[in-house]
Amino acid sequence: MIYAIDVYTVLPRDTSAFSAAFENGPWRRLSWQENGHLHTALHLRSTLPTTYLSLGIWKSEAHYLIAVADREFRDFLRSLKLLSTSSECIGAFHYQCQPLSQQIPSYPSRIPVSRSVHDRAHTTLPKAS
Repeated sequence: MIYAIDVYTVLPRDTSAFSAAFENGPWRRLSWQENGHLHTALHLRSTLPTTYLSLGIWKSEAHYLIAVADREFRDFLRSLKLLSTSSECIGAFHYQCQPLSQQIPSYPSRIPVSRSVHDRAHTTLPKAS
């Protein structure tokens, strides 16, 4: 799977239109026509309520690249950029499933731990005679 992450900053007056583009607007229609699209979530930053993170989940990088090459898809992304004061594509990231617990190798429960630099800095060394 691929996670495609984009960040948008929107003026307060445009937040409703920006959200609507995903919830009830063109994305709802586009996302279902794109083969390999699994889910898209729009997240609103809690501390800056005009900053959005779009998280798209795709079956594979090939599916994502086909969608990005589609004219309607690019037009949708362009419309988001017009509604925002800034936009940044963070990137597309692979998701890899962790092995089942039976397949995870076991390690000894005792791991040697060296003292931290902080502890060593506060240790008084014996004075040389």
